[in-house]
Amino acid sequence: MLRVENRSYKLEELYKVLGVTRQAIWQSENIKEKQSKNVDEIISKVIKARQDHPKMGSRTLYYTMKNKGIEINIGINKFEHVLSENDLTVGRCKKYKPKTSDGKGRENYPNLIDGLEINDINKVIVGDITYYMADRKWHYIISLKDIYSQFIVGLEVSQNQDANAALLCLKAVEKLRGKENLKGCIHHSDNGSQYNSTEY
Repeated sequence: MLRVENRSYKLEELYKVLGVTRQAIWQSENIKEKQSKNVDEIISKVIKARQDHPKMGSRTLYYTMKNKGIEINIGINKFEHVLSENDLTVGRCKKYKPKTSDGKGRENYPNLIDGLEINDINKVIVGDITYYMADRKWHYIISLKDIYSQFIVGLEVSQNQDANAALLCLKAVEKLRGKENLKGCIHHSDNGSQYNSTEY
């Protein structure tokens, strides 16, 4: 009995030194217990929700659950933190996007248009390749644009980026503008290998 009183006395002294009361300590422990119980409930709800949405991001999942009327008594930031701490997040999906240039041209050409004053059409033609998804496949748009007029003078759509598609695009420019009119024209590109093919 003496030990208990002595221990109690020591704890009271400790509380005084720390500047807290026995009641504050009890309230703090009670809050922690409630929070822990709340987190356990949220984890249980998330595991259930993950069955329907296995790849949904934490933030989207939070609002989806809220919209379904599922009670979540914490904010979005705390929710994300809880999911992260309990390995309930979905890893970032690597979005595969094709490269529009391999930069593997055989020659290392100088930039001829740096500081160049362009005052007419057929002086500089710029090659560009972009892509889009259709029928679950990547398709490529190879284009040639006249810098002065900002007019697309060659355009070719292809399922690959080989030299043939680029060559068809170049032939379209020759047909539109005339071979003679393109003499001395600078062809500017990112030095992709398709532009360096023998045919091109």
